[in-house]
Amino acid sequence: TAYGLHRVLGFRRVLCRLRWETGEDAELMLCQLEVVAGNRIGLISDIAGEVARENLNIRNISSQNDPKTQLSHVQFKVEVADLFALSKLRHGLSRINGVERVRRVD
Repeated sequence: TAYGLHRVLGFRRVLCRLRWETGEDAELMLCQLEVVAGNRIGLISDIAGEVARENLNIRNISSQNDPKTQLSHVQFKVEVADLFALSKLRHGLSRINGVERVRRVD
């Protein structure tokens, strides 16, 4: 059980009780992440390797390079069982050489 703080109609904040099931019968959740990193050879390979180390599956992946900043914006959807797996993956991705930011995209 986790708790989330949500705005209701932009006026009040309400603390909601959330539940993310885990275990063999739990459905996997599809989360979209974005990794922003310096453009370099092997970046996508390193990202995919980190996902594989966590024993997770990438559904799709795309990358765009910004020539002005020399940053790559890599977005992908990954299947995760729970928030702990997602948090662990985000931490691992943030430790990849050249990564500036890892964020969840809605």
